[in-house]
Formats: sequence, structure tokens, C-alpha cells
Amino acid sequence: MNDLQRDLPIIFRDSHNVEAYEDARTGRLFNKRRPDRFPAAVVEASKVEHVVGAIQLARQRKWRVSVRSGGHSWACWSVRDDAILVDLGKLHRLDLDEEKSIASVSPSTTGRQLNAVLGTKGLMFGGGHCPDVGLGGFLLQGGMGMPSSKRRVSKEKSLNSLSRVW
Repeated sequence: MNDLQRDLPIIFRDSHNVEAYEDARTGRLFNKRRPDRFPAAVVEASKVEHVVGAIQLARQRKWRVSVRSGGHSWACWSVRDDAILVDLGKLHRLDLDEEKSIASVSPSTTGRQLNAVLGTKGLMFGGGHCPDVGLGGFLLQGGMGMPSSKRRVSKEKSLNSLSRVW
């Protein structure tokens, strides 16, 4: 293991702490479904270096990588057999460039969190029907939201207005 991997907040499937592994695997799934899929490991990233270390480890072990932003996928797509699951729930970033009206957010930032900041500036983000959806999954997986019927899929407009989701 290199230095990045040594500091990873990681739990392996074959850990002796079965309860902690199960919580890391399914604890942030919004619908409480429990898929019969088991990642080789789960990294609960709280900084970019954790993500980098997880990807390096996946390369070394020839594992696939799955990512969980907010845990709002009905089918629980982030829970993959024999993959490393990078859970971004503890990776927080929300910056607003008021002059340009551009927000830079981490993927697990929810529409509710973003609008709480934007609302104080007279701005809003046309997010999903549920305010607890992580923006990473919203923008990459669906983009259906409240203004969709009149103004197209929300993510089409959001990608033009958001600087980046990382």
C-alpha cells in the first residue's frame, strides 16, 4: 500500500466487523432496499485524496469502481459485486462565485443544501422532486425535477449554469 491508501477510511467485505461493513454497504440507501450485491470494499471518502487512493487500490487489485453520491438510486446501482464502492457522503464542498452566479459543489451536495445557500442570494437550482437527492446522481442519472414539464429536463439547464460537480 502507498501513503494515499494507508490513510483510507476503508472497510473490506471480509472484515471481522460485519455490522460496520453492512452499514457502509447499504446504510445510505434511501429506500432501504438491500441488494444481493457485495462490494469488495467501501471507502467513505471525506477528501479528494481518499477518492484518488481508492481508485489506485482498485487498479492494483483489478476491481471495478462504483460511486455513491447521495444514495438515491432506486436500483442501488452503487452497490456492485467485487468492486470498490467510493461513498462521497462525507465529501462536502459548496462554493458560490456570487459575481458569476456559479456554484461548485461536491456530488453528495443535495438540492436542499444548495438552495439553502442560493436562496440567500435570490438564486435557485431547479433540482429533483426530492430535495435530498445528491447532485452527482441527479445530474448524471436523470435530471427530472420540478420545472421539467415546462423547461426541459433540469440537468440540461443545470450543466450550463453550474461550474462543476466534483
